[in-house]
Amino acid sequence: MVRAHEAAHVFREFTPFPVRQADVPITCECPAERKLAVDATELDIYNIRERGMEFRWIDWNIDKLGTHEVQPEEAEFVVEQAAHPYPQHREDDKFLVWGPTAGGRLLQVVFLLDEDDTVFVIHARRLTDKEKRRRRKREA
Repeated sequence: MVRAHEAAHVFREFTPFPVRQADVPITCECPAERKLAVDATELDIYNIRERGMEFRWIDWNIDKLGTHEVQPEEAEFVVEQAAHPYPQHREDDKFLVWGPTAGGRLLQVVFLLDEDDTVFVIHARRLTDKEKRRRRKREA
């Protein structure tokens, strides 16, 4: 069985905004306790989307989503359609996205980026009523 934190090989931070400060190194510690420096110009979500997002699915993350009655295709759709202010960087190299599926269900999806920018979804569930209200307020 693969543990979710083992999938995070390289620190990545991105935002849906195309504006970047060139040549700004980002240094962090990855789970292996190594220091990594990543050029901020390489961290643009648009570059990942242009190449086509690829997702890595194994029994562990498929089963994890299944416990919340979420299909892998729904999680992929939410991540691919992420709109401002998502994806949001969280601790431990995780990213969070809230958004609708193609069928209209509102989901929260948490994922990691592998070294090759492959998306590894580690959690997905429906938004709670409180989260839906908060989302509506933000959109108003």
